[in-house]
Amino acid sequence: MPESVKNFIDNLWTMPVDFWLKIFAVIIVLYILGVVFKKIIQISHVVFAVALLVVAGVIMVKWARERDEPAFMTPVVDFVAGFFSSSAPKK
Repeated sequence: MPESVKNFIDNLWTMPVDFWLKIFAVIIVLYILGVVFKKIIQISHVVFAVALLVVAGVIMVKWARERDEPAFMTPVVDFVAGFFSSSAPKK
């Protein structure tokens, strides 16, 4: 086994327990979201599209109000932020 792979595996063992708990929680949440969205798709594709739009809308409104969006989304959020009040000063 190459030395770099051994170092990588050794580093994984030294990660704190908190890191592994967060990884485990993310995996569980992604699994639950997958099951929920699969059930929604079975109901109707229209309901699935509406659910995705609602989730995207909530995220966009949060970004527009808090101004904590990723850097690549700033032009889009700048446009949307004009329609909402801001709870934080502009960057």
